[in-house]
Amino acid sequence: MVVVDKENFMGGTGIAHFEHIMMADEMHGMNRVYAKVTLKKGCSVGYHVHNGDGEDYFVLSGVATLDDNHERTLYLKPGEHYFTPSGKGHSILNEQDEDFKNVNTLQLDCRNCSYELENLKEGTKIIFYYFPYNADVRPLKVENIYVINEKESNIDLTEKAGQLFNSYRDKTDESIYARGKSGGVITTKDIEQATEFYILAGYEQSDAEDKAVEYMLRRDATYQRAIAAGYSVSDDEINDYLDDLKVTINDSINSEEAQALISQFGSEEGYWQHEFEVYKINLPIEKYLESLKQEYLKNSISTQSNNQEAEETIENYNRYIEEVQSELVKQEQYEIFK
Repeated sequence: MVVVDKENFMGGTGIAHFEHIMMADEMHGMNRVYAKVTLKKGCSVGYHVHNGDGEDYFVLSGVATLDDNHERTLYLKPGEHYFTPSGKGHSILNEQDEDFKNVNTLQLDCRNCSYELENLKEGTKIIFYYFPYNADVRPLKVENIYVINEKESNIDLTEKAGQLFNSYRDKTDESIYARGKSGGVITTKDIEQATEFYILAGYEQSDAEDKAVEYMLRRDATYQRAIAAGYSVSDDEINDYLDDLKVTINDSINSEEAQALISQFGSEEGYWQHEFEVYKINLPIEKYLESLKQEYLKNSISTQSNNQEAEETIENYNRYIEEVQSELVKQEQYEIFK
């Protein structure tokens, strides 16, 4: 976990303490920030307007005074959430003795951002991060707090995702869309599946196609480099990873969402066979990107003289990973067969 203290963040006062639960590269560009944030008494995040993204706070403890787009003042308490869509602004201040703690997410390319509240019992909630091939699962501990759900229920969404993933398993069209110099092949089926995924996520057809091509080229190029760098995985490693994933799902308080996705495959065996093939590619990529992150942060943060420079390092790292993957795509010199 990367921890950064941001002084006078967004023009605010004092220190905003960020504990980054996941970095942007781990969320594959779907989110930019996922962190636990603490504001002590008198500390604030200054007023700022969101453009092209949306931000949400899940309140864990304490009370905060929030300026909602210079239109009203809200007082956020434990169990409440607040969402700022693109085009709107906010600031947040802790005027109380108790530390204000929240889980903060910053969504890129936010579309259809309307939410309702759901009260959860204490336990572990699984959070889904959707990608063109699978829905990655991460655990989040909750203690009798409210969390947000899309107005289209999570179960509806996981069912649609499962239907999409399963529908391409038996398609036999293996015509080649692109081939890289390291031997990696991207099929037309890959591009079609990724395009449908981005349409499901809210993109228009033309944008979805562009996103699909970009995603597939980066995924293959990064995988090729990971294997070349020695970041392969054995079948036993994949099975161990999936066994841990099964435990996480079974022990979660919203496991029915995962079961809604799994049920679209006809059998659990079919679903986990699908996941096995997905993580043959994903785990080497994750290993390689983790090595880049550790090396970059070690070389950069150790030389920082203040917290503002450390924060700039985190932001620069996210851009660095994008640049690395773009360069890997160039090096593969993909031949496109349209």
